[in-house]
Amino acid sequence: MKLCVLGSGSRGNAVLVQSGKTRILIDAGFGPRTIAKRLLSLGVSPSSIQAVVLTHEHTDHSKGARTGAARWGWEVFATRGTQNGCESLGTDGISVLVPHRVSTIGDVEIIPVPTSHDAAEPVAIIVTDSTCGVRAGIVYDLGVMSAALQRAVEGVEILVIESNHDGEMLRNGPYPDAQAPDRRQPRASEQSRGRSRDCRLRSPRARACCSRAPQRDQQHAPRRGGYDAARSGPNRVHRQHRCR
Repeated sequence: MKLCVLGSGSRGNAVLVQSGKTRILIDAGFGPRTIAKRLLSLGVSPSSIQAVVLTHEHTDHSKGARTGAARWGWEVFATRGTQNGCESLGTDGISVLVPHRVSTIGDVEIIPVPTSHDAAEPVAIIVTDSTCGVRAGIVYDLGVMSAALQRAVEGVEILVIESNHDGEMLRNGPYPDAQAPDRRQPRASEQSRGRSRDCRLRSPRARACCSRAPQRDQQHAPRRGGYDAARSGPNRVHRQHRCR
């Protein structure tokens, strides 16, 4: 299994997952021209992508999904909440993701796990190679680490995690209420805040593909030798785990 982060940040998010003969995208938050350019720089044709799996409806995660599906024949997977919250997706040809239920795409199985984010029905995606059992987790816009999500990512071989939400910053920072709904919500318990700050993976095999602290309005893409702010394109030093 191979993962490549095509881009991460407020201007767009997308992760390429390759396993066996199957290629899928987790999110497509760029326009089709940018997605094609970044895939082709890796030697991957956009038409070889079988499906795009959306974590939630925000534009920086869903922008290129419908156009990519129409242009290159991708199947689109999304929760019902994401579908209803994203007008550009429409209602036809969407495969509905149900949290905690397995969906199969070629050689991989995907399981959506609910996350805490300001969206209709956001999910993290756990991807499993059905031929050998290698697992990867893709977690975007994580707020509080729930017990269910922590259980889901335990034992994964590859983990992509972005945590850019901070309730205290929203409550106390220079944000209007429209952008800071957390102000109107009860504060998270000490236990849940502790889980958010202290998310431990109980598997020595897990490799963190990328992780960053709360940021605002920054476009991130990995570069050779590490994860850094850049706009040049996808991570050529992508994560890989071989079946044994």
